[in-house]
Amino acid sequence: MTSNTRSESLHLKDLAINGFRGISDLVLPNLGRVNLFAGKNSIGKTTVLEAVQVYASRGEEDVLHEIIRKREEFDLNYLEDGDEIELLNLDALFFDRNPDLNTSLDIGPTNKSEKLSISLASEKDIHAFDKRKGIRHFSSRDANFLKVVFNKSTRIISGLTDIRKPYRRIRQVSNGDNSPPAMVCHWIGPEILPNQIIARFWDQVALKDEEEIAVNAVGMVMDADVERLTMVGDDLSRFRSRRPIVKLGKQNPVPLRSLGDGAIRLFTSALAMTNCANGFLLIDEAENGIHHSIQQQFWGMVFDTASRFNIQIFATTHSIDCVRGFSRAALDSIEDGVLYRLEKKEQGINSVQYSENDLEAAAKFQTEVR
Repeated sequence: MTSNTRSESLHLKDLAINGFRGISDLVLPNLGRVNLFAGKNSIGKTTVLEAVQVYASRGEEDVLHEIIRKREEFDLNYLEDGDEIELLNLDALFFDRNPDLNTSLDIGPTNKSEKLSISLASEKDIHAFDKRKGIRHFSSRDANFLKVVFNKSTRIISGLTDIRKPYRRIRQVSNGDNSPPAMVCHWIGPEILPNQIIARFWDQVALKDEEEIAVNAVGMVMDADVERLTMVGDDLSRFRSRRPIVKLGKQNPVPLRSLGDGAIRLFTSALAMTNCANGFLLIDEAENGIHHSIQQQFWGMVFDTASRFNIQIFATTHSIDCVRGFSRAALDSIEDGVLYRLEKKEQGINSVQYSENDLEAAAKFQTEVR
């Protein structure tokens, strides 16, 4: 390992989060290739991952909507024609949950020119887009609207969706002049990925070199060699979607999920990484389903794959075994691994950063860093 090695290809070298959900202001300096966040429940670890997701998407509507839905911050309403609609509480994205037209949330590097800014849209903002694009929307009496600004591009987003007829859902609109493309960003954990997403990831790597990475990940938890692994089934089936099956040694193939959470989590983690080239991977509660004895091996795979495919990784944990495995893998890697402990301060939260030298000392003396 080369101490404090910094890769010029890092997507984010630092990150500032202001006014987003439970974070009033937080600066994360000196980010590494792989970044692990520890801290008590409800301190803001998952919110940091969500902030990276929003930044990577450039404030894309579906990402913002999904963050609100995960917290069940919505109401169901009905239009005059009886259509059921979902009214999302866009205020839940802001720190004080009571934003006005002068309130904004900002996410991005400390270099302000690269920040993503989100605020409530005024009637003037909405009407300006109305004239130029002929936008179909409901009035602000029916739904809030957001104005998303990044790199001189402005986008207007509605909090109103038609859930009975999803293909007629109110769409976000953009000036289209300088709209920057979203970056690749995938999220895994704490739940196991559904088979539909696993199948989509698999189709991108099948019969390529990347397939071996995912197959080898399953071998970390198996006593027998993994001879073959593939996806079988029919996505059109009403009862059974495509699913991964595995052949171990001379045994007949079995569903991968039948081998336990560890096997499927390692497989999906590796599969997600091979689908994140030149982007971000977000891992929530990285320790789930992974035995303490293979934590170092798991994180070694994470570091190696992240380096190979130019991925920047943000993960959370509550586990000291996960922290120790991460620390040892970071020390063995040429890439930087950084641990941040989030903790409450008088107003908001603060981050305590542990460099690789700090992690080495913590591992040696069994220091608590969570």
